[in-house]
Formats: sequence, C-alpha cells, structure tokens
Amino acid sequence: MKKLLTAVLILVLSAPSTLACGNKLNEKADSEDYLTKMPHMFMRGVANVLVSPAEILVNIHSRSMDSAKPLKSAVEGLGYGTVATVDRLVRGGVDLGSFWVPKFNGIPSNKSPEIKK
Repeated sequence: MKKLLTAVLILVLSAPSTLACGNKLNEKADSEDYLTKMPHMFMRGVANVLVSPAEILVNIHSRSMDSAKPLKSAVEGLGYGTVATVDRLVRGGVDLGSFWVPKFNGIPSNKSPEIKK
C-alpha cells in the first residue's frame, strides 16, 4: 500500500511537468517506436485525467470574456466545458488502459491543446 501511494504521488507531482511539454509529449506518445511511445502515452493519460475538470472553468472563462451577454456565455461555456471534460477524461482513460499495446497510439485528438477564441 505504501508503494502504491508513493507511485501515485510521483505521478501526480510529475503531471505538471508533463503538461509543460505540450506538443512534444503528444509527438512522443504518437511515436512508432514502442519504447518511446509507452511512457509518454501513460503520462499523457495521467495528465489528461488530472486536468480534465479544469476544462469546465477554462471554457466558462474563455466564452464569457469580451461577451455582451456574460451569463449566456457562461452557461454556454459550462456546456462546452462539460463536453470537453468528458472528452479529455475518456482520452486519458484510453491512454492509461492501452499505453502498453503495441502499434496503438490512443484516440486521435481533433483539437489543439491551446484555447482559441
């Protein structure tokens, strides 16, 4: 049990550095080389699962900025954020569950990690 808690703590503490890698992490997780792909796909999955709840706040904020109707935009952002949270959570779960599978690089993302207005 102590080893498991230590492993989880290491993963949680290393997730911010993983997020800072951004596109490099995705490039390495999508690599054809198994030994390159496996740890990066695992860390991408951890990062996606840990960061998924933030999608709600980010979407509410980005939609309501510079809007003439902030309440309508905030509700719209809540909807988009919920969908983005589920999307990121599912992608992270797939990465965590299948990082060990050769020649499978997860579900391809159709959006950029940067927020666009």
